[in-house]
Amino acid sequence: MTGLRTHATGAQWMPGAGGMCVHTILLDPVRPQRMHVAISAAGTFRSDDGGESWRPVNKGLRSLHIPDPVAEVGHCVHRIARHPARPDTLFMQKHWDAAAVSGRSRNASADSPALCQATKPSQRRLR
Repeated sequence: MTGLRTHATGAQWMPGAGGMCVHTILLDPVRPQRMHVAISAAGTFRSDDGGESWRPVNKGLRSLHIPDPVAEVGHCVHRIARHPARPDTLFMQKHWDAAAVSGRSRNASADSPALCQATKPSQRRLR
């Protein structure tokens, strides 16, 4: 996946003590060219062209242990999973903070699932 290895944001990825690793690769059951990946110390990325190009989809996440807590890249996402009945809904688990769950926010487009980071005691919907 050259498009991901040479991504323009690569210099902003922050490998921690565990290094950097792709934790999850999700293939979209409806759109064969769409994929999501979760990368520790980088975040979640989406491809709509079978992995040729990627874009970060972390807008709205908050991680207090990186230099910019609301940066679009640099979050330590360990796992993402797809809702079996709603393929546009993703669930996320990330390092340091509470687990995150996705759901469509007011700012999410019809073809882009929004990520939602669960916080105590309420949930915050993310783009």
